[in-house]
Amino acid sequence: MAQLSSRYATAFFELAVERGVIDALADQVLIAHDMLCSAQFQNFINHPNISKDEKYKFLDDELAAMFNGSTQAEFNDFLRLLIFKNRENIIVAALNDFIRMARDFKKETTAHVVSASRMSEAQILDLKRELLAKTGKQVDISVEIDPSLIGGFYVKVDGFIIDRSVKKGLSDMKDFVKMAH
Repeated sequence: MAQLSSRYATAFFELAVERGVIDALADQVLIAHDMLCSAQFQNFINHPNISKDEKYKFLDDELAAMFNGSTQAEFNDFLRLLIFKNRENIIVAALNDFIRMARDFKKETTAHVVSASRMSEAQILDLKRELLAKTGKQVDISVEIDPSLIGGFYVKVDGFIIDRSVKKGLSDMKDFVKMAH
């Protein structure tokens, strides 16, 4: 199923790039993502006794309300195609793939930072600059506080972990001392 959702997402992404609407579509997909992932939406859209026409109308009404009637036609068409092809069960996976492709295309990424204490705005800006230099991408940062790190922080970005925590340093020192004896 992952391959199928990826194929649909790739076609949707390529169409968005070709038509020059990747920014607008990526923004709308991100905004609509929570609604499309909700249990209420999933139960409705995947229900076998609800007709395609009822699903189309529901989507049209929900998206029109969400975007004040100015939804990108490609977004509506993509969702309608998935319903038409009885692929409602891959909507969320396909949109997640699309979001990832759009962020890569726009050279954007997200870093999850776990810090021993609250980080100042200046520290976050410095970290963004360092991560931009390392990844070549604009970085959105989410910060979580974990006092068990003792001091410092670690960063998860694009499948990599950069660990600058005191806890990690002490663990490394402990391992080094064990190996020395």
